[in-house]
Amino acid sequence: FLGITRLYVVGKRPVPERADRILRVADVNPNSRGATLAAQSPAGNAAALEEDLAAGRLRGLLVLGAEAPLAQDALARARALEALVVIATHDRGLATVAQVALPAASWAEAEGTITNKDGRVQRLRAALPLPGRALPAWEVAARLARKLGASVEVEDARAIFAQMLQSITAYKGASFGH
Repeated sequence: FLGITRLYVVGKRPVPERADRILRVADVNPNSRGATLAAQSPAGNAAALEEDLAAGRLRGLLVLGAEAPLAQDALARARALEALVVIATHDRGLATVAQVALPAASWAEAEGTITNKDGRVQRLRAALPLPGRALPAWEVAARLARKLGASVEVEDARAIFAQMLQSITAYKGASFGH
């Protein structure tokens, strides 16, 4: 309904020296696989985002998280977009140049799931209460979508997971847990 034509899955830069051949991988982003699956179409990376910003292909960005490791010139181009809305847990990266920055709860403050590098769904439970006016990122996104005219009816993280089970074939047979 927003006319989104490009998706990017961008996180912290990989740390190759962190990887071993047993448990640790270079990707320090815990949900890269889940974000890529949720995109449901080929998604660009940080280089593609920077290229699209430089070429003037974007009018706006709706960003979930502020961890995109963009160069300073890319941040300046993002700041100049018609619309830059960031939903993030911290005031850094793209959140520092956004026209609208909406606070979101951290992973330790929200219920939900992540999908690890092997495709296993792992349940997350809130260990801390929500700080201030922060909400889980899914709730911030749902409220924003409703304000923009979308009919988004989700009550909790479990309901979102149920929708993912219906629309993303890679999640067939996965469980939200108890």
